[in-house]
Amino acid sequence: MRVIYTDKSKCKKCYSCVRSCPVKAIKVQDDGIVISRARCINCGDCLDACSQGAIQMTETINQMEAVLSGPHPTVMLLDRNWPITFPRISPLDLESILLSHGFSEVRSSMLAIEHVFQAYENILKKKHHPFIGSLCPISSAYIEKHAPSLIPFMVPVTIPGVATARYLNKRAESPFNIVLATSCLGTKALMEKQGFKEDIEVVVTFRELKDWLIAKGSDLKTDGSFDYRSPLLAGSQYWLTRDFLARLIPGGESKRSRILAVSGAARTLAFLKEVHDGSFRHGLSMVKYCTIDNNSHGVGTDLTLFQRQDLQARVIEEAVDVPLPVPDGERLDLSRPYVDRSTELEETTPEAIQQILDTLGMNTRAEELNCGACGFPTCREKAKAVVHGFAKLEMCLPYLIRELSTNNEELTQKYEIIHKQFKNATTSPNIIGTSKQIQQVLQVINQVAPTPTTVLIRGESGTGKELVARAIHRNSDKAGHPLIAINCTAIAEGVLDSELFGHAKGAFTGAIADKKGLFEEADGGTLFLDEIGDISMELQAKLLRVVDTGEIRRVGENSTRKVDVRLIAATNRNLEKAIESHSFREDLFYRLAIITVRLPPLRDRQEDIPLLAKHLLQKACARVNKQVHGISDDAMEIIMAYHWPGNIRELENVIERAVVLAPLAGSLVLIEPKHLPAELQAQSSRKGFAGPEPVLDYWTMRDKSIGSAEKKLLVHYLKTADGNVTKACAMAGIPRRTFYRMMERQGIRAREVAGDLHRR
Repeated sequence: MRVIYTDKSKCKKCYSCVRSCPVKAIKVQDDGIVISRARCINCGDCLDACSQGAIQMTETINQMEAVLSGPHPTVMLLDRNWPITFPRISPLDLESILLSHGFSEVRSSMLAIEHVFQAYENILKKKHHPFIGSLCPISSAYIEKHAPSLIPFMVPVTIPGVATARYLNKRAESPFNIVLATSCLGTKALMEKQGFKEDIEVVVTFRELKDWLIAKGSDLKTDGSFDYRSPLLAGSQYWLTRDFLARLIPGGESKRSRILAVSGAARTLAFLKEVHDGSFRHGLSMVKYCTIDNNSHGVGTDLTLFQRQDLQARVIEEAVDVPLPVPDGERLDLSRPYVDRSTELEETTPEAIQQILDTLGMNTRAEELNCGACGFPTCREKAKAVVHGFAKLEMCLPYLIRELSTNNEELTQKYEIIHKQFKNATTSPNIIGTSKQIQQVLQVINQVAPTPTTVLIRGESGTGKELVARAIHRNSDKAGHPLIAINCTAIAEGVLDSELFGHAKGAFTGAIADKKGLFEEADGGTLFLDEIGDISMELQAKLLRVVDTGEIRRVGENSTRKVDVRLIAATNRNLEKAIESHSFREDLFYRLAIITVRLPPLRDRQEDIPLLAKHLLQKACARVNKQVHGISDDAMEIIMAYHWPGNIRELENVIERAVVLAPLAGSLVLIEPKHLPAELQAQSSRKGFAGPEPVLDYWTMRDKSIGSAEKKLLVHYLKTADGNVTKACAMAGIPRRTFYRMMERQGIRAREVAGDLHRR
C-alpha cells in the first residue's frame, strides 16, 4: 500500500512538493510528479506543500470499519498526542464515544513503555559502542533508505505502539484485533512491513478518525473542565524525547553528558547526515523527526502553536499520576529489525553535471548562485537531481526568469513579423491593372517566383516595388516562412550592419545581449531590401558574401552562420551610373540583377488608374470607417489628367484625403473635385477640366507658400547631392532625422529626385 500517492491530473507543475521533500523522493515527469517509494520516508511534508490536491494520503478508515464488523473484538490504541487533535473532549467522553461505535476497549499506545525501557537497558548494558535510538518510524526509514551505514548503531527495539500491541496480544485469552490511531504517516508505512502486520491490523491517522467520528454525528466537546489523569494517557509523561532519555539514563551530569536528544525535521536530518559522515561521539542519541511545532498531515488540529505547547505541558504534568504496568520479570519480544533498503542512483559524470550547469547559465563556479530557491542546497546537487529525473531545469528561478525573458523577446519578434505580414496581406492585395506593362510584370513574377533566384525590382518611388516583392514571395515555395522588408535609407549607416546581420553581446556599447539580424529572422523565407542603392561600399561587400555563400557573420563574432534566404532588392536609383561613379559594386549589381522587374510609373499606365482608384477607395473607406460610394466623373477626369509624380502612393494618399473630406451621410456619397488637393485642381484648371481656381484663406495660402519654398529647397539639396540624403543633409546643415521628416512632410522621395536627374 502506498501511504502517499499522486494524482497527476491535478498536478499544476508548481514543484513546491519537490522543493519541500527533505530526501528528494519525488520524480518529475512530463505529465506530472511521481513519488519514488524506494526513497520516500513518508514524512508527509509534500502533502502539506501541495495546494492542488495532487498529492494525497491513502485513507484506511474503510479497513478499520471492516475490522470492526468482523467476528473478533477490536481494541483502539490512541497514540500519546491524541489531545492535540481532540482538545475539547475529556478522555472519558472520547472513550465512551469510541466504545459506542463498536470498539471493545480503548487503551493508550504507551501502555508498555516500561517494557521498552527495560529492552533499551538490557541492550545498553551488553554493548558499549555508541547507539542511536528512535521511537520515530520516519527517522528509522531515513536510516534504512539513505544512511544504511548507521544500521549497526541502531537500538533494535520497536516503537511503543507495537510494544503495547504485543503486550496485549501476549496477555489475551481469546483472539482480538488492534487498531492504532496516530498522527504519524511513517507508522502507517511501518505496519505494511513484515514483522509488524501481525501485531496491528489497521493504522489510521487522527485526522481520519476525527472526520469519521464527525460523520457519525459524534459531539467531540465536553462541557465543563476536565483533567488528563486517565488510562488513555498512560505513559504520556514521556511525550518528549528528553523525558524518555531522563527516565532511561538517570544520574548525574557525567552520565547525562553522554546522551543527546534531537527532534525536529531539519535538526534530525542534519544530525543523521553528520553521523553518517563520521561525527558520532555520544553514548546514546535519540532522534525524532516530528515535534509539537509540526502540524503534520495526520494531526488535523486547529490549535495554534502556543495552544499546543500549553496542552502538551498540561498532559505531561497530569499523566505522571497514571499507573503503568511493570514488566515484573515477564519476557516480551520487542525486537525491531533494521534492513538496508537503500537504492544507489546511477553515478553522475562530471560532464553531465557541467552540461546541466551550462544550460542553466552557470559556466563557472563563480556563477553558481547556490541560492536554494529550487529546494536543493547547491546548484550541483540540483544538476545531479535533473540528471536523475528528480528535478526540472525550470525549478531554477534565475534560469526561469532568463528563459521567460528570452521567450518573451522571441515572441515579440515573431508577433512583429506576423503583424507586419498580416498588415501587408490586408493592405497590399494582388497587383491591380490591365495595361500591357502590368501584364508583363505579372508574367515575370509568375516565372521567377518558383525559383530561388535573386530579383532586382526597379522603378520610381511609389510604383509598388514592395508589393511586387510580396507577390513573388507569396507565389514561391517559401510562402510559409516570413518575408521581412527593410528600407535601407531609413536606418543609420552604423546601425544597418547590426540590423541586417545581428550582433554578439558586447560587440559595441549598448549590445547587452545577443541579437539576431534580419537575415536570421528571415531564415527559410525572403528578405526584401528596399533602396539598395544607398548602402555603403563596406556593407555591399558583406552583402555580396551572403549572396555568394549563403553565410552571415554577426557583428562581434568570428564564426559564420548558414542561412537559407531568398534576396529581393529594389531601387529607384540609376545603378549603372552609380557603378561608373564607383559608389556601387559592379559584381553585386550583376548578382542582384539576375532577374530585373521594371515597374512603369503611373503616368505611363493611365488605363489602370480607374481600377486602382476604385480599389484604393474601398481600402480608404475601411481604414477611416466611412462609406463613400464612388468617384464622380469630374473628379475622375481630374485624377486621370494629373501626372502623378508620387505614383500609386500619391494616388492612395489623395483618395484617402478625399474620403475624409467627403460628406458623412447621404444616399449617394461621391468624391467630387472639391475634395481633391488644390494642386490637382490647379493642373486640371489649366487644362480646362474645372472651373475657376478656388480662393483660399490667408493662413492656408501662407502655409502653402512656406511649404512650397521648403520643398524647393529640399529638392535643390537632393539634386545637388545626386539623391544622396547623407550628402544633402551635410550641405543643408540639417540633422538626418529632421531632413527625413521634412521630406516626408513634403512628399519627397530622394530616389525620385535622382531619377528625374538621370532621365534628363
